[in-house]
Amino acid sequence: MMYNNLYGVGHYGGGFSPWAFSPAVFIGLSILGFLFVIWFIISLALKGYALWTAVKRNEKWWFIALLVINTMGIFELLYLLFIAKVSWSSDCKSCGHCKHCCEGSKTCGVDETEEKMDRENEENTKKEAEEVM
Repeated sequence: MMYNNLYGVGHYGGGFSPWAFSPAVFIGLSILGFLFVIWFIISLALKGYALWTAVKRNEKWWFIALLVINTMGIFELLYLLFIAKVSWSSDCKSCGHCKHCCEGSKTCGVDETEEKMDRENEENTKKEAEEVM
């Protein structure tokens, strides 16, 4: 026997479903909501690190692209791994001076060239001082 509910539709013909407010639906939505929040936090961290890396490398166009394009962290991760070639290994002594720190060696190499330039400057200063005397 068919009866009319609040919506004027038969019981099995549509309208209110008892499954719409079941605990399983709430649990499923809360798990999906939690996963979305975690994904959002990771995406925000990747975007921030990718933008910081682009600025540090003085790549204006990559910065603009990373700022405008939103792919929930996918584009940022691809930039960091394949364009910036960022390494997250613990052996790396990241100095911030070179684009590809830690490729082939544990130190940057910029420190060595800076020391060499300092020595050359000191030698040039000594030579100039000797020439004046």
